[in-house]
Amino acid sequence: MRRAAKLDVRQNRKADAIAKFERAVTVDPEDPENRRSYGWALYNLGEPAKAKEQFAMVDELAGGADEDVAVGICLADAALGDLAAASTRYQRSSNSPLNGAIRITSRTSVAGPGKNSRNWSASAHSPPAKR
Repeated sequence: MRRAAKLDVRQNRKADAIAKFERAVTVDPEDPENRRSYGWALYNLGEPAKAKEQFAMVDELAGGADEDVAVGICLADAALGDLAAASTRYQRSSNSPLNGAIRITSRTSVAGPGKNSRNWSASAHSPPAKR
């Protein structure tokens, strides 16, 4: 089921992907891989709030030890406009192999007359050299 849902995500069939992931997490709600994959699918389909819910469930199942999930929550927070929460979570994961390699940024762009939108992103950069 998860593989079929991932294929739907790649082909931008949002409703089909969500329906398949929902079935997968209903059949086995304790399977962290179903929820992790569902979280990333939701994030990539433009649903950061729903993605964060799935990531939070995996985080609870894994006892906060899954770095992939921590990054997912961080990016979801940033996409939702909560840069403070995103930065705090990122700083807490100091043992992450990504520590020092991701910078969370925001920028405001003009979307049209009188309309501003805020874009959040995480970008990779070289970590400081160790001496």
